[in-house]
Amino acid sequence: MPAVGEAASEFKGMGCEVFGVSIDSQFSHKAWVEKDLGGLNYPLLSDMGQAMCRSYGVLSQENVALRGVFFVDPKGIVQFSCTYCDNVGRNTEELIRTLAALQAGGLCPVNWKRGGSTL
Repeated sequence: MPAVGEAASEFKGMGCEVFGVSIDSQFSHKAWVEKDLGGLNYPLLSDMGQAMCRSYGVLSQENVALRGVFFVDPKGIVQFSCTYCDNVGRNTEELIRTLAALQAGGLCPVNWKRGGSTL
């Protein structure tokens, strides 16, 4: 989550709102953010009822929230989703590239880079 926080200003500059969601309580979040993370520069929402995690398909059969990333457009349509295994970290550079590709307005070829031509 610290890496996402470091990239949050770039996401925001691209018109993207950044927030985290977990099934823990707001009190657990507060303690975790203050003790282990030393702060967080984006909101962390509590989904104790698990409705959001369930609706986005990131709630396991054991009722554990999986790590996922979603880009949702202004109409509420999920344009990108990725669920990560516990032992695989998120790559913020790739997430920024993916968001830029979604915003590019064309078909982005393999190995497309931000600012590159679309098809």
